[in-house]
Amino acid sequence: MSSSWQTRPSGMRKKRGTRAGEAQEYLGSFMSRDHWVPWSPILFLPPRQQVAAGASWARCDVVLPREWADVIAPGGSDEDGIVQPSLRTFSAKGAATERADDLLPCLDREPQIENQPFVPCNRPHRYEATGQLAVLENLKSYPSPNKLRRGSLQCRRDLPPNQQADAFAVTAAWQPPGAFSGGYISQLLGVCFVYRQDGTPLPPRG
Repeated sequence: MSSSWQTRPSGMRKKRGTRAGEAQEYLGSFMSRDHWVPWSPILFLPPRQQVAAGASWARCDVVLPREWADVIAPGGSDEDGIVQPSLRTFSAKGAATERADDLLPCLDREPQIENQPFVPCNRPHRYEATGQLAVLENLKSYPSPNKLRRGSLQCRRDLPPNQQADAFAVTAAWQPPGAFSGGYISQLLGVCFVYRQDGTPLPPRG
């Protein structure tokens, strides 16, 4: 899938994270603890000159990221907060359910490291997203490292049999403190990953 904003009409303005409901329905992604894929909605608005002339249209695109920072970091990898898209040979329509394995990221460094690209899952890789989320709820402040580690154990649920052996471990990449402003945090989400305890690569997925 090509980058929508690289081919946008001159002067078109863009915003991240708006009209997410329509984009989510198009993608087929209804996020739950047991179903997660990385994506972002981008809203395109007409240039100010067209708005002044009466334009009232808006366009919402689904973007599938290529950088881990666009998933986990508050501002993403781009200085404007715009997700850098990955190239795909299939439509995003319904992809969250029909091609979920193709959307789940793989990494070669710990997922707590924000600035790193996705690596191909059809080659050996160190960390593999499971498509599940760990959740901490009813929080009054950002959790301690120990509480985050204990919360990561949720990622062991529903692992396939070949990843339930002692040779495998799990971790959660939690939303960072910078993703929150103010005091009360009701819920914190962590993206679940599986990896080998000895640090050797996982085999190609699929």
